[in-house]
Amino acid sequence: MTDSHKISHHSFLVSAFLPQTPIYYNDIPNNLAHNKLLFFPSLWDLLLRDKSILNSTIDELLRLTNLGTTSTFPRITTADIDLSSFILPKDSVVYADVFLANRDPLIFDNPFIDKSF
Repeated sequence: MTDSHKISHHSFLVSAFLPQTPIYYNDIPNNLAHNKLLFFPSLWDLLLRDKSILNSTIDELLRLTNLGTTSTFPRITTADIDLSSFILPKDSVVYADVFLANRDPLIFDNPFIDKSF
């Protein structure tokens, strides 16, 4: 096996570590989050130095990771939802645009880059 075909120490650790996390319940978002760590070794190094940021890092990776190749998928509300300007009634069909989800500038100071971790 040539060096170009060997897995790096970093890639091996990420591959071994992430499936053990409690949030590894859905292959698509978790594999995408896993790939983000492979492309940003400095983030992985930060996680190795400071384990206290693990949960917020996972939350942030999942927040910024698209859930698939389509931008909408149907969901049904299980209760009335107060959306500040109106009430979305229980049993409403909602098509949430996942490419825009969790990026509201009214809620997130910087909706595309979160540096809280």
